[in-house]
Amino acid sequence: MFVKPALLKIFDMRNCPVFEDEIGPIAQPEDFDIRKWNGTDSSGKPLKSGIYLYIIFSEDGEVLCEGTVVLVR
Repeated sequence: MFVKPALLKIFDMRNCPVFEDEIGPIAQPEDFDIRKWNGTDSSGKPLKSGIYLYIIFSEDGEVLCEGTVVLVR
């Protein structure tokens, strides 16, 4: 499990940041369910369908995880 906070950043395919949020520590498997991105930008507006890149950073800036997600509306 993750014991330290992390930072989730989501980018569009032009590498422009569209969403950023702190992810708290995960102590129990049930905690994974509340760590969801709902397809909105940082101001809460729904994003268009498309491919988005995500990166999860540790507190010291280390990349913990990265990949792509397909958003379909």
